[in-house]
Amino acid sequence: MRLRFRICQHSRDIKLINSIIKYLNCGMVEARSKLNFVELVVTKFSDIEHKIIPFFHKYPIQGIKSLDYKVFCTIAAPPSLFQREGVGGCIPSLSERGDALLIKDKAHLTVEGFEKNSKD
Repeated sequence: MRLRFRICQHSRDIKLINSIIKYLNCGMVEARSKLNFVELVVTKFSDIEHKIIPFFHKYPIQGIKSLDYKVFCTIAAPPSLFQREGVGGCIPSLSERGDALLIKDKAHLTVEGFEKNSKD
């Protein structure tokens, strides 16, 4: 399994994406010219663990995307990351970690996994 963090923007915002890459000192630009959008993509796990997650702990995501980010943290970050000094705010509960592991193991694609997710 490969973890990937990405931010998509309209192609006119490529300068913004490049500024974010420069600020975070990680990631790359992927352009989708036929679809008129660009993506900032980070796939290096150490960059996700040491740059992306701490950034969004310091500056929390607001709105509905915060739920997606919480799932991302659940899958991406070992519990020890949340115990480090200066990092906090998105500590996944045990049930959320269990749900993430269910998805990570693709158990949600089985009848039993589907039924478990349907009950929650």
